[in-house]
Amino acid sequence: MRALDEAGLAPAAMRAERGNFTFKSGVDLLPRLVGGTARPTAIICANDDTAVGALFAAHRAGIDVPGDLSIASFDDTPVSALVWPPLTTVHQPIQEMGARAVQIIAEALTSGSPVAAGAERLPFSLVERGSVAAPAGV
Repeated sequence: MRALDEAGLAPAAMRAERGNFTFKSGVDLLPRLVGGTARPTAIICANDDTAVGALFAAHRAGIDVPGDLSIASFDDTPVSALVWPPLTTVHQPIQEMGARAVQIIAEALTSGSPVAAGAERLPFSLVERGSVAAPAGV
């Protein structure tokens, strides 16, 4: 929401659909996202599997990615580099995330104290590939 505000866009400029992190979710949700009169210029999927499904559905519908629609995702799994066009994705240190979670649980078990609520940020990076471009006319 902060990014929308910084871009001068109202919250209504963003539309969200709930999937289940699968290829099928991307296939099923893309038509709903791009249907209607206000077609988005970009979609961001929660993970690469969903994005690959959305990319498949876009190809099937004759939507040019990234010419008509940009698609980006999270995780940087191997499939993100194998599809066409290759997906722009956020590389997350999944192994380090899991290791840190185990460390937090082990510390709580050892100390007998409950796990403190909060969040930690581990390093991440944007892997720019071919599925994202500036909107047409910009």
